[in-house]
Amino acid sequence: MIDLNENLPISVTCEHCNDKHIIIVKTKDMKAWEDGALIQDVLHYLTSEQRELLIRATCSDCFDRFYPY
Repeated sequence: MIDLNENLPISVTCEHCNDKHIIIVKTKDMKAWEDGALIQDVLHYLTSEQRELLIRATCSDCFDRFYPY
């Protein structure tokens, strides 16, 4: 049985540069996001860059290159 309070390492590879990243989330929070909760509400403890990586599989370096300020 899965403990929903456990930390869950998520491996995400950037689709553009192929860099691999590990993001640690709570299992229950990841499930809530997968079930439709807003990522900024349930994974609020992640940086915006980490959330973007989960949403679009785009690392912060690639995001900055594609969308310069």
